[in-house]
Amino acid sequence: IDNATTRGQVQKLVLNAWATSLDGAAVFPAYKDEQHKAPGPIEPVTSLPLLIGLDHSGLHPAAVLGQVVMGRLNVLDEAIFTDDEAGMTFTEFVEQELAPLLASKYAGMRVDVILDPAITRNQIDGRTVTTILSEAGLSSRPAITNDPRLRRDAVTRWLNKANAFKISSTCPRTLRAMRGGYRFKTNRAGNVTKEVVKDSNSHPGEALQYLCIGLNSGSSGVSTSLMPAGFAPSTAPRVLAAR
Repeated sequence: IDNATTRGQVQKLVLNAWATSLDGAAVFPAYKDEQHKAPGPIEPVTSLPLLIGLDHSGLHPAAVLGQVVMGRLNVLDEAIFTDDEAGMTFTEFVEQELAPLLASKYAGMRVDVILDPAITRNQIDGRTVTTILSEAGLSSRPAITNDPRLRRDAVTRWLNKANAFKISSTCPRTLRAMRGGYRFKTNRAGNVTKEVVKDSNSHPGEALQYLCIGLNSGSSGVSTSLMPAGFAPSTAPRVLAAR
């Protein structure tokens, strides 16, 4: 069954399996649990850099952490905004979610943070996202593009490569997004549009896109031979250790 919505309904109603309810089409229909979900936690390789894709827009920030190990992208972890209606500022997110995760599980590793190139400022004190990260001991750089199609393609290319993409069981919200929670809107006529639904699934989905589009040689220590065509080497400096 090719249609993501129909496949989800069959999983849920016929096979009695877990499935995300979809109003539109899944952004990443190439994702399949049986191929891309790890059976348990994936441990980091501490000698290799850790790459963090960061969606810092609005009051619902999200970070997805990964590494490329022997040509395979391992999605290791996630840091997601506090799940309440008020959300949280980016400063709160770094202090309460991202920094504690790095300190507890990834201390001492080189960390490369890839941002939405639309760098925003804290509306309370005027500090930029990069300043807030720097004060937490993290170096960051903007993604080379914010084109939604190119961002999605960067993820899809990993999904389509054999044995090249695994998501750890420690990433429940990213898994939910990839299973179809992250989806395109449908219009009143029932047609799928090019606009994605902005909700709790879109934040980790877009953080993963920034991670994938940030995977190029240089700060991430990844050979250009492993990257999709069109990616230029990064000129970002070697990043600071998490503390």
